Amino acid sequence: MVTDEGSGRVKVVDRRRFTADGEEREVAPEALAEGPSVRPAPPPPAAAAPAVAVESAPDHVSDSRAGESPAGRPEESAWPSSSVGFADLVDLLATQAYAHVTGQGTAHGRDLQSARVFIDFLGVLQDKTRGRLSAQEEKLLDDVLYQLRTLCVAPTR
Repeated sequence: MVTDEGSGRVKVVDRRRFTADGEEREVAPEALAEGPSVRPAPPPPAAAAPAVAVESAPDHVSDSRAGESPAGRPEESAWPSSSVGFADLVDLLATQAYAHVTGQGTAHGRDLQSARVFIDFLGVLQDKTRGRLSAQEEKLLDDVLYQLRTLCVAPTR
């Protein structure tokens, strides 16, 4: 697409190499040499840009690099701060496993193999967080895993 700056008219030039039938198109050398004349849009006024509040890391984060990008520069988050915690992650995975064990909320009915994947995720979470959870979080994870594993084994008896 080429813009004629004087008149504001736009000329469309098809620069695709192949036709709709898959045949190689002959392109005039002038069309290839001619670069697009595209003007960048002017930047929006500073007053129109929404202000993004940058919040500090939660108290439970002890990493000195919290709030920095991998390159070590401070990073502004476009995501609002949330109160998602460990129990929410356990609940998310457990709900998916339960839905597959019971067949509720899935289009395919009971799917013990898919349920087993989510239960395994919870098991990995338990292994990787061992010794770093509060007693309440450990009990929650232990109880959820016990209940889900019992549900998976019960139909096979």
